[in-house]
Amino acid sequence: MMASFVNIIFCINYNLWNVSDPMIFSSPYLKLVPLIAISLIACTSDTESDLIKTEGLWAGIKVESNGSRTRVNTEFNVGGSSGTNVILTSNDNVMATANGITKELEKDFDLLDVDYQGYFDITAGNTEFTIELKRNKNENASATVALPVSFSILSPQKGNDIFFNKAFNVHVDGTDSSSESSYNLVAKCKTKSGGNLTLLEGADFKQEGDYIFNLSDFVIFDHGDLDKSKSCIVSIEITREKTGTMSNFHSKSIVTSAQIRKVTDLLLKF
Repeated sequence: MMASFVNIIFCINYNLWNVSDPMIFSSPYLKLVPLIAISLIACTSDTESDLIKTEGLWAGIKVESNGSRTRVNTEFNVGGSSGTNVILTSNDNVMATANGITKELEKDFDLLDVDYQGYFDITAGNTEFTIELKRNKNENASATVALPVSFSILSPQKGNDIFFNKAFNVHVDGTDSSSESSYNLVAKCKTKSGGNLTLLEGADFKQEGDYIFNLSDFVIFDHGDLDKSKSCIVSIEITREKTGTMSNFHSKSIVTSAQIRKVTDLLLKF
């Protein structure tokens, strides 16, 4: 799902999250931090799929291509996206099919979730992916989604200089009127005391081939401890996303597809 405008104002010690830099987020999201911490604790339980009827299974399915390959990731929960994890049992399995190629998705554990994922060497736009939950004792379920049109970031290129007081274009080849577009910008900067500062900003935008960045308008760069005598290292990620259709899963389930491209190591000069 597309997130609307994201801006960042508050500071977190990365040690809490097992990362190395402090990160700047922006209000009104500050008040969400306790809720995030609660969610991290609350999402760690799991149950077995043979205890749940198909219509009670919430499914979150993502089909994401980086231009080299496509990852299909599925998550099953009871009670919604932040509910109890469901582990497939009793010969239940989940399969993904594209261009006549079918793969069984394999269980993958991360810190909080149990996912099922697989990879395809298929990245072409409008390729249809079908994901099927095949069940031994309950009704089967499925989801279908097509990849957005593939694209490349033509400029800027890795290692290019960008300037705080000079607008620049992120030029993308082609358009896709059937998908939504968004960007995420990450700037790794220095503080006046010599520490590290990570600034994040993101928004949806109408994709017309170019997106104009005026970094002087970004409030994240107004942070009082930002050392503007030092350059920042910037990365920009562009995402095209669309939503597919679900059958027999819980009514709040969702399947999305995305083409994601990223340019890194841009040198921001103030």
